[in-house]
Order: sequence, then structure tokens, then C-alpha cells
Amino acid sequence: MGLSNENKASEDIPLHTTTLTFVLMAWDRFRYIRHPNKARLPAFVCTIGTWLTALCLVLPYPIYIIYVDLGKYLEPFEGVGICIVNLTDDMQEYMRGIFLFMYATPLATITYLYVKVSSELQSQQCNMGVILFETRHEPRSRTDSHSTNIEMRFAESAPATIRHMNFDVQGISHD
Repeated sequence: MGLSNENKASEDIPLHTTTLTFVLMAWDRFRYIRHPNKARLPAFVCTIGTWLTALCLVLPYPIYIIYVDLGKYLEPFEGVGICIVNLTDDMQEYMRGIFLFMYATPLATITYLYVKVSSELQSQQCNMGVILFETRHEPRSRTDSHSTNIEMRFAESAPATIRHMNFDVQGISHD
């Protein structure tokens, strides 16, 4: 009798968990971009929180789903039953709440957070210098064949100490 209720709940728990995980990912990225020195929430806490929240959201399913034994009404269907939604109760309110809480609100929240992350990254990018990588092609001896020189040139707004630096794979040398 409870199989269909458990089946419906087992179908929706991963869906709700995924939605909540996407919200947490957007929030974590926003928080990390805004405050990079603050500690992140442990993944274990986020995982347990999303699964418990999803489980709590599907707990009312047994209230709104009823089991109908078809064998009572049609003799050839002895032992066969179906689960149907009990529309006499407040099912519409529950489904409206699930829609708002698990679709509309997360969609709006994720959109808001990613717009804020994008604007924060754009404002940070305006303050950064442009880095150009140029490889130098210099004849090398066989003993020095494993080193590579990369020249990094920063924009004129960068401090003079880092404006021109040559990086050697075996060590760093400053010009």
C-alpha cells in the first residue's frame, strides 16, 4: 500500500536535492567572490542540509496520495492497485507551495546571485592589469634544454616592480 507513496517521494527527493545544490553553488560562488578570505561551508554540511530539506519537502506526499485496490471494484484485477492524487484535500496549495519554493524562488535566487557575481567580477577586472605572455626563442645548449623563458608584461598601470618580469622554469629572474 505504501509503495507508490515511497516511489513518488523517492523520485522527487533527488530533484529537490539537485535544485537546492544549484542554489548553494550559486551562493557559495557569490560569497567567495565577495569575501574570498571567509571560510567556506563544509561540503558535508551542505550535502546533509540539502538531503534533509528535500526529505522534509516530500513528507506530506502520503497525505495527498491514496491507494486504490482495483480488486474491490473489478474482480479480474484482484491484487492490483493504483495510487492516485487525493484532489479533495488541499493538494493545489501544496503543489503551489512546492512550485514556488522549489522552482520559482531558486530560479530567481540563482539568477540574482549570478548577476551579482558577474557585476562583481566586472568591477574587479577593471582594476587588474593586462598580462601578456610571450615566449622567447633563444638558442640553448643541450644542458639547458629543459628551461623555458616566459616574459610577462603588465599594463602601464601596474607597479614598476612587476611591470617587466622574466620567469624561468628553473628559477625566477627579475629584469
